[in-house]
Amino acid sequence: MAPVPHRNGGWIVAQAGNLKVLVILGHPRSDSFCGALAQTYAEGARAAGVTVERLDLVDLAFDPSVRCPAPEDQNLEPDLLRAQSLLRWADHLVFVYPAWWGTFPALLKGFLDRALSYLLWFGIIPLIHVW
Repeated sequence: MAPVPHRNGGWIVAQAGNLKVLVILGHPRSDSFCGALAQTYAEGARAAGVTVERLDLVDLAFDPSVRCPAPEDQNLEPDLLRAQSLLRWADHLVFVYPAWWGTFPALLKGFLDRALSYLLWFGIIPLIHVW
């Protein structure tokens, strides 16, 4: 098996039994082409023996806007707390989203602003490899 970057800065050998993947669907409709891609990816990974969780952002109840001067002062909704738990759990993140007007949907941007950036920039989880 080929080595895969791990969130702690080291490398792991990607063996099916120990790899945990979080598939994040950033499309505002689960029944979209992107939803089908996310489902197919998850099914293929599970068939290979990988542990997979899926997070459809459209199903989460959260305010995508940062409304406080400091993001850490804004309370996180229960769905964002659950999402943060899944982000900490995962060895590998897969983002599935359309490219609209040269960028990703506002739903994904709001999620990143509220959940992911807080975890990264305030040192709760170390920076992860992105490729």
